[in-house]
Amino acid sequence: MRNSILIIIISVLCLSCGSGHLTRRYKSVESIKDDTVIKDNITVGAYFLETAKTRPIPPKTIFDLSPKGQNSLITEISKKVNNSSDLIKKLGSNLSIKPKKNIRVIDRTIVEKQIVLSVSNNSHMPANRISKINITLDLGDDIKLLSCNKIATSYETLDLGKLNYSNTNQASLTGNASTAIGSEKTSAGDDTTNSKTSSNGAGLTGTVSASSTFSEEVMLRQRRVALNATISDNKLSLYQDGIVGIDLTGNIIADIVFEIKDANVLPVYTFKGLVDKNKKIGEPKDIIVSEILEVLPNVTNDIRATISYEADFREVISGDKTISESDDVIKLYHGTVSNETNEVLIPKEKLMNQKLWKLSFSKDKNKFPVEIKSVLGQGDLVFNSWDHARDFAFWLIEKFDDTKNILEINNRKYTLVMPTGFTTIKDIIILPY
Repeated sequence: MRNSILIIIISVLCLSCGSGHLTRRYKSVESIKDDTVIKDNITVGAYFLETAKTRPIPPKTIFDLSPKGQNSLITEISKKVNNSSDLIKKLGSNLSIKPKKNIRVIDRTIVEKQIVLSVSNNSHMPANRISKINITLDLGDDIKLLSCNKIATSYETLDLGKLNYSNTNQASLTGNASTAIGSEKTSAGDDTTNSKTSSNGAGLTGTVSASSTFSEEVMLRQRRVALNATISDNKLSLYQDGIVGIDLTGNIIADIVFEIKDANVLPVYTFKGLVDKNKKIGEPKDIIVSEILEVLPNVTNDIRATISYEADFREVISGDKTISESDDVIKLYHGTVSNETNEVLIPKEKLMNQKLWKLSFSKDKNKFPVEIKSVLGQGDLVFNSWDHARDFAFWLIEKFDDTKNILEINNRKYTLVMPTGFTTIKDIIILPY
């Protein structure tokens, strides 16, 4: 009997031991490789955006320093000036010194673009989700990928509330039995009769009970998902790995830097000394010519891309009525999709958007540009700034002799040559090159 009671107690305690429910990833899972399911349920697209221009950092002044730093600066400047007016002028100037750069080459073949990859879940069942995806972008052989940074994706953080689970088990046992042995003596007059009585049974009364309670609580929350980027064989791969309750849909944004392999070199010109500090028009011999080499992309085709992706798709067979995924019976499909069509990401016009300008003449039907000649050769006079072209055109109107078709400048190191359609300098115009 005691052994039986012990077995009952152990059984009750074993039944009362709880296990987690809300913290499970699923109730059961079956992994299946099926490229068709991935293609039917997941769509990936891509396009480029122009990167936002960075704001210039304003120079620091004395007011950006701490009181102790301001005191030290005033003390040092006071040692180098003779009067208060010079001191005030120095204190009001910027502390940041702009480095002097003599730029001779401007490389326009290094391009920074912002790429957006759009991931869509085509399933109509709310419980089905994309749990993992790796997108590969092949931009072809016309460019070379250099780097990828500032990767970001955006998900709202949603608190869905708390889920509680509790499990209580209780058992009890009650028994009752008795045993008695005795004798009975009966007398009637002179006669005496003896009799014996007995009853058999087990004398036991008791109660056995066991109780155990298991509870757990989970905060359901959506949060931001980490990304990873790699460049291999001139291909860009962006990888996302989700967590419980996260469907990897939406936009993935990344800044990439690439180089256009084919390029042309074009000299552009700037001129100093057109107007002196007294606002007097400079003489041709005093004009200083600076030549800058623009390395421009030579693009004949649009930049196209082939998109492929590997993904895991979580299809819920049962248990989709609850937000918690712990009771889900799922089929986890995985596969690869390769799009054969090339999508146009960047039109060639967008890659050759550097504005260049030339000086020509309104009465010239062919609109040939003004040329410039030096000991190294002769070519078109090209500007990379409309303001520079305008300022030089104003100077020419003042200093050019219409009876000639050339003008020597910069101590005769350079010569301006008018086109064949030149009539008068007053007809000069500025046109895109």
